[in-house]
Amino acid sequence: MDNNMVALDVGSSKVAVIVAEPGSDGVVKICGLGSAPSAGIRNGVVIDINAAVGSIRAAFDEAERTSGLHISEVYTACEDPRLRFFNNTGATPVRGTEIGQEELDAATEHAGAVALQGDAKVLKMQVLGYSVDGEAGILNPVGMSGKRLEATAHLACGLPTTATNLFRCVRRSGVEVKHWQIPVWAAADAVLTESEKELGVCLIDIGAGTVDVTVYSGNKPWYTDIIPVGGLAVTHDIAALFQLNEEEAERIKLKYGSADPTKFTGADVVDLSDIRRNTRPGDAIEVIAQEKLAEVVQARLEEILSFVKERLQSSKFDQMIPAGIVLTGGVTQTEGFLKLAEDVFEHNCRIGAPDIVASLGGAGNSPAWSVVAGLLKEAAHIEQKGRHSEEKGQKRLRKGFFSTIKHWFIGNY
Repeated sequence: MDNNMVALDVGSSKVAVIVAEPGSDGVVKICGLGSAPSAGIRNGVVIDINAAVGSIRAAFDEAERTSGLHISEVYTACEDPRLRFFNNTGATPVRGTEIGQEELDAATEHAGAVALQGDAKVLKMQVLGYSVDGEAGILNPVGMSGKRLEATAHLACGLPTTATNLFRCVRRSGVEVKHWQIPVWAAADAVLTESEKELGVCLIDIGAGTVDVTVYSGNKPWYTDIIPVGGLAVTHDIAALFQLNEEEAERIKLKYGSADPTKFTGADVVDLSDIRRNTRPGDAIEVIAQEKLAEVVQARLEEILSFVKERLQSSKFDQMIPAGIVLTGGVTQTEGFLKLAEDVFEHNCRIGAPDIVASLGGAGNSPAWSVVAGLLKEAAHIEQKGRHSEEKGQKRLRKGFFSTIKHWFIGNY
């Protein structure tokens, strides 16, 4: 795949792909986008491998057509509502006069060494910081004096089954997985500012099947939560109340959905012939009141946001977000959503959308693309870091080569 980078987000409602290549100035150049309706995925978990493979391959095909490039490996995200997140601290004594890399590695390893039930494993770990002899808030203790080094880490723990099944779907699509990330951590890279992450901010990503929540402070995630409900709950409510099928309810939600019933009067209606694809001339006109539709949407979104608020308050991490709350995901595009969120959380809120795909505009700029845009940013960082390491290795190689030649000349002449 040469230097090209590909990000893949397999969600419950859509599969999204971004293809990019690094520019000479270090800026990522977007080459193409691909998307397809998601099938075989529920709440981020694969429930039908063949259906999921078909959706993933369709998104890859579109991305290859729009970019003109072949996709062979991807950076992706893996969702699982069963994952559990918590912070843990590990410690090690300092044997010499100062802290070295050996002590740093030992303390970090101990922070990730936790007893888990059954076959559960630590799947992801982010080091939050270090403390030396009780002095916390240290970012890099190497070279410092001390007797005891502690490392605190944020851990994502669970069964590897969900990730394994997703990776199998990607491979059956003819593509290898190069790296994976927790979706909301990827979204944070795309929609949060560095000052927000440093000061303290809560990110809420409302997807089709889950609501993902994370709290950043000091540029690190201190709290993460995955709630197995999302925008599809709104679709189900619309379908049940107005006796529609899921496809019709989803189209109504996207085209006419609003979280503000006060905008409408009894005269405002939605003509269902506008939604139903099998309507024929002469069929009776069916309508639903937009005010009633907005009441349904508002009620479900308010319930979801209130539940997130309760979980956040019970965790006590709501006290670490002076920069406020950022909301992203496709649901946040609903009319009246931001005002509803501000009323529920009683906090300053904003909608977060990625700017990494601004060059292509359109759908790629939507909050629904936050995770895949964040994956691309992480891919660019990893690739750049790898190139720098390779350059350093080549410099060492050249230095060693010339040193060898120099000694050969000195020894022979």
